[in-house]
Amino acid sequence: MEGSASFLFLEEMESQVVKSESVMRRMAEDEKPRERLIKMGCSGLTTVELIAILVSVGTAEADVMQLSQQILDDCGGDLNVLGQRDYEYFKKYKGLGPAKITKLIAALELSRRRQIAQVSKREPMSDSGTLFQLVQPMIGDGQREQFVIVMMNHRNVLIDTRIVSTGGYAAVMVDVKQCLVTALKSGASAVAFAHNHPAGSLIPSMEDDRLTQRLKKAFEAVEIRVLDHLIVSPDVKSYYSYLDRGRL
Repeated sequence: MEGSASFLFLEEMESQVVKSESVMRRMAEDEKPRERLIKMGCSGLTTVELIAILVSVGTAEADVMQLSQQILDDCGGDLNVLGQRDYEYFKKYKGLGPAKITKLIAALELSRRRQIAQVSKREPMSDSGTLFQLVQPMIGDGQREQFVIVMMNHRNVLIDTRIVSTGGYAAVMVDVKQCLVTALKSGASAVAFAHNHPAGSLIPSMEDDRLTQRLKKAFEAVEIRVLDHLIVSPDVKSYYSYLDRGRL
């Protein structure tokens, strides 16, 4: 009995050593992306490695690189799609708790805001392409329709942007008076509008057409120029411009 007990004790100790070595190997693997970033900078890392730094650690079933690769693969390798994911979506990954999920979402949001800030410094905002680069990161990947007013001075230099309305998946109600008040308070001399179609279509609806005309009429009545109305979607390359189509 004594010999048997000793054997079981040694077997248990060996098992613990194996588990400890496994954990240490995973920790070593987890450190590699961070070490590479310190040595090489962000540009030297792959997208998966950057995600791995945010995810931090893996699980017993998958190390941090495998988990990060899975997250990217589930989005088809498209960072724009990844940026649309919310807290509830990331909860499906084993090993991602509240701290890791919020860190990942915060990083994606900072990326969007950096892009918006870069566009905001350009002047003037006189074409649909520049306007698109400003508003697409703001609302393009939204799960609900949102309406944005972009306010500019007499030289079409950006003053401010404001999401004035948020609706459902297929429609958003816009208060023309609220838009007017928002623009007048900012001292805007010119404005542009934008809203998103979460389903992806860039074709304006009849209500989109009617709203555009109501807005144009109301703003022209107070001598504020309406430069454009864009329709955007999760597509980061395409948009609909009422100005470009000769419909403004």
